[in-house]
Amino acid sequence: MKHLFLCFLMTFLISCTGHTSLPETIAPEESSPAYSTNTLVLAEPLPGKRVRISISARDSSLYIVNCNEHIIVSLLTKNSDVPAWGGATDACLSQSIIIPHKSTLSFVVTAPDLGTDTIYMARVGGIHRGLDVRSPQYEPELTLSNEFQLRP
Repeated sequence: MKHLFLCFLMTFLISCTGHTSLPETIAPEESSPAYSTNTLVLAEPLPGKRVRISISARDSSLYIVNCNEHIIVSLLTKNSDVPAWGGATDACLSQSIIIPHKSTLSFVVTAPDLGTDTIYMARVGGIHRGLDVRSPQYEPELTLSNEFQLRP
């Protein structure tokens, strides 16, 4: 019985000496999102010269005038109001797309003809304050996204 007890004690002591104390963990710092905006539009570049466009209805519902559910997106170079890509649509008028209050609509656009070394911003056209197409549109600075670069 003494030998059995001694074996258990030795096994216990040997197993304890093999462990080292774990390093002290440090609380992670608060991280900020890779892309953010104070406007209604957020642009996140994706591989393949694609951009995820997110339109957020933070304060009230948004109404987007469109043509057959095609939302007009333009990519502008930094400090320019002239579109480098997009911005055209057919001359048709479809029922407004409604983004309910506190919701976000996201979709992906592809701009294969643009370079990856230029800084762009995305502008979404036709965002209105009401369902009627004659209701006031949001100010242009609120429909312009953050700055980003396309990824190959």
